[in-house]
Amino acid sequence: MVFKLLIFNIIMLYIISTKNEFICAKIDFLSYIIIMLSIFDYFDYRKYLNDFYLEKKRQMPYYSLRLIGHAVGMDSGFLIRVLQGTLHISVKKIDAFVKVCKLSCREAVYFEALVNFNKAKSDAQRKVFLEKLLKISGVKSRNIEPFQYEFFQKWYYSAVWSLIQMQPRPADYAAIAALCEPAISEHQARESIELLKRLGLIRHTEAGALTVTDEHLSTGEKWESQAIAGYQLEMLRQGEAAIRRMDKKNRDVSTVTITIPEESLDQLREMTAQYRKSLMALAEELPGPDRAFQVNIQIFPITKKTKDA
Repeated sequence: MVFKLLIFNIIMLYIISTKNEFICAKIDFLSYIIIMLSIFDYFDYRKYLNDFYLEKKRQMPYYSLRLIGHAVGMDSGFLIRVLQGTLHISVKKIDAFVKVCKLSCREAVYFEALVNFNKAKSDAQRKVFLEKLLKISGVKSRNIEPFQYEFFQKWYYSAVWSLIQMQPRPADYAAIAALCEPAISEHQARESIELLKRLGLIRHTEAGALTVTDEHLSTGEKWESQAIAGYQLEMLRQGEAAIRRMDKKNRDVSTVTITIPEESLDQLREMTAQYRKSLMALAEELPGPDRAFQVNIQIFPITKKTKDA
């Protein structure tokens, strides 16, 4: 019988902390899971550059940010802040990064549009560059607004929404930031709330508190699936970081490796779909939620298909 070896991972971790403890959200580059997508799957050039660096570091341990900085004519300290998402590269540096990453002509055009998209100051500008990105990557647009993509680019947007879903709360950015696990900055909390408002996912009550609406994001379109690939990577990285940072009593990680006929993969998908539905039903039934959890379910092959016996 033909078998295919699959690994089934279920990762449960805390994303929100009910304790008002501010945990520094300092980035440890080498603690991240190294997963490189095609550049056409990225909507933040800084994420792409960070993943590029991590992959190079995995292949060549001597590879460093200093080497990249020297190649592009940039101080390594400034480059670190770019990869952390707090600074941008200048347009003049685009060609240098294209050479470092050894991008093809089409990839280079996409990278340039990506830089301009991330640096755009208005929705009108972002929409122009977003449409260019979709055209280059081959995804057809259906009047997509840039902020709809943005929701899937940061893990803490979901965390902030979950906090407000659990109970209406004042727009206290410091308090909301400290409740996230790991803690985010006040600026990130404000950014999250502004985006959630624009998406129609939260609103102000008559008393001025923030509360959720009945609106939900759809994830059925191809462009949304492309954006969600980046979101899933964000959550995988949060899961990896949680294993390193959290005590076992505060998380649950289970893995199992199984061998099955390849045609049974759809049956596994159906089982995980039912499991997700049961989780959602349980969440609806349990009263008084006070903490949000992220549940990641992964099924992927770890061997090639074997020949028929």
